[in-house]
Amino acid sequence: MSTPQNYEETLLWKKAVELVQKIQEFRKKLPNSEMDIYSINSKLENSISELSQYLEESYCSKSKLAKDKNSFLAELALNECIDNLKRANRLKFGEASSIIEDAEKFKKILNGKEFIFS
Repeated sequence: MSTPQNYEETLLWKKAVELVQKIQEFRKKLPNSEMDIYSINSKLENSISELSQYLEESYCSKSKLAKDKNSFLAELALNECIDNLKRANRLKFGEASSIIEDAEKFKKILNGKEFIFS
């Protein structure tokens, strides 16, 4: 297996893209902004944008400290995403249980507690 030339070639990034696509599909089913008093849709949009940004910055960082910082920030964004998916479930805005499970698995991968293979 060859070494990835950029972050978009990494398995972590590919798994992140899969998760983001599922969240984007879920967001399409959420109530419009007037009905969404908790702003779940926009919070999900922000958190997946931050997740992508921090994963990219972590990959591109030269120092271990910067990599660790950006990985930590990516995990925070992921946690916010999970919290908002759970909130949407509680409010019966849609069924997000399988996406939450995928996000929890991704968090284990992000933390190095689970390995991914192509």
